[in-house]
Amino acid sequence: MDRIQTFKTPSGDEMVIMPKADYDQLLAEHDGESKDNGTRDARKVLCRVQAGTEPLIPVEVYKMNKIEGLSRIRAWRSYRGLSIAALAHKIKKSQPYLTQIENGTRKGTLATMAKLATALGTTVDCIMD
Repeated sequence: MDRIQTFKTPSGDEMVIMPKADYDQLLAEHDGESKDNGTRDARKVLCRVQAGTEPLIPVEVYKMNKIEGLSRIRAWRSYRGLSIAALAHKIKKSQPYLTQIENGTRKGTLATMAKLATALGTTVDCIMD
């Protein structure tokens, strides 16, 4: 259940989007068809989402990564509207170095990945392929 998204409707209702398989599992567990009580886990995840501690991946980033085949860093960079030069400047790294990380021909250090995540407004685990 790492792909849950929330949004508010124009009328102010809070809505949740989740994969159908996760929804079906929640229903089965709620109806007592499963020994594992996933409803409790789902509530914990929802609490983390509401507290802002559960990372969310916007559907646009997900599509760019999974459907278009872009790396997660490139998908987040595109989503944020940043050029590679602007992102490199923001994290104080060279553009060729960042291009290599983005293309997967080079691995960034944990410190670099943390800077990238911060600059992209997400978490390290959301940008790691």
